[in-house]
Amino acid sequence: MGRNIDDVIKSLPADRQAKIATLSQKKVEEMIAQAATLTDFRKAVGMTQVEVAKELGIKQNAVSQLEKRSDTYVSTLRRFLKSLGMTLELSVVAKNGT
Repeated sequence: MGRNIDDVIKSLPADRQAKIATLSQKKVEEMIAQAATLTDFRKAVGMTQVEVAKELGIKQNAVSQLEKRSDTYVSTLRRFLKSLGMTLELSVVAKNGT
């Protein structure tokens, strides 16, 4: 039976493990910054629909439907992002920039 990626990384020297962790974190941050859909956010943090459904107390197919919506309530978006370990922050900006 083959080794999984975690086993391979654990067998590397500590400095190499640290470099991999840093690069991995940067990649996650890039994915989050470029996320355009709820699916993108979920994938960026490495969660499955089943895991999100469990966090939200709903079924997996409800997560799938939620991700396919073109519009959603702010409260739903907040709960979804919270299940991913994220916080929703909104800003309101007037035409004059205030």
